[in-house]
Amino acid sequence: MSDFRPEVEPDSLAAAVRACQQMARKGVVDTGRYRLRYLAWGDSGPAIVFIHGLSDSAISFAGVMAALRDRYRCIAYELPDGKADGAPLIRYQHTDLVSDLLALMDELAIDRASILGSSFGSTVALRALAEAPKRFPVGMLQGGFAYRPLHPLERLAAQIARYLPWRMRDLPMIEQSQQFVDWPTFRNGSPEAWNLFRVSSRTPRAESVARRALLLHSNDLRPLLPRIQQPVLMIRGEADRVIPPEVEATALDALPNVTQTMMPGCGHYPQYLQPRQMADAMHAFLVAHAGILSTGATR
Repeated sequence: MSDFRPEVEPDSLAAAVRACQQMARKGVVDTGRYRLRYLAWGDSGPAIVFIHGLSDSAISFAGVMAALRDRYRCIAYELPDGKADGAPLIRYQHTDLVSDLLALMDELAIDRASILGSSFGSTVALRALAEAPKRFPVGMLQGGFAYRPLHPLERLAAQIARYLPWRMRDLPMIEQSQQFVDWPTFRNGSPEAWNLFRVSSRTPRAESVARRALLLHSNDLRPLLPRIQQPVLMIRGEADRVIPPEVEATALDALPNVTQTMMPGCGHYPQYLQPRQMADAMHAFLVAHAGILSTGATR
């Protein structure tokens, strides 16, 4: 494992993004529901599939994948966004997101993979672990939870936003909103981390973000958790203001085989602010369960 570095070095994240854009293999898979775009970085070792959060994109994992690509086959993909990718968002169910994930793995000839779900992506990871345990021998959740119902005002906002034609970057007051909600988390990090977050979080369409939020409201995954016997790592930022401990506990307190790692001085976005430490935590967990991963990783 690499040494702990509490903050991103000034140019390291920007360099990781450039390297990912230049070196990662880009592809598109027709899942039968949408044209799924993915990045694949690293050609050897066990596969790790990364699932991004509510209003985020695959490039958010560039720093983490850069630290892991020499030892793992890293794949990050875009959740359905509608319009250009053909996703019929109005008909999408939470179970469809797992079917899309499996279609990606089939296309890439990956029989078994570790899975890392970030925030909203953690709910997709949990359902995949429960419904396809032979495909996912271990799981990792960053800012994870099993149930997070919306507050009434959040639900109203999502119900309105699902009909908006814009991308998140076009929403009125998006700059002011992120300055108020997210900037405190990034204040002591590098400018590159904040800049990447602003681009990545504003790329999705407002409709897709809103419909994902409504899926959160309507899907309580807690009844599935006893079925998840695989080892699960939960990565939590010590200063996470987005997912409070009681929300994380919906998964942490019910998973049969769970380990938690706390990232000091970090909020909800370690993939931006502490990608090396997040990669170190993932690698240590995967090494500890190397025996589980060693059989039938790829076709």
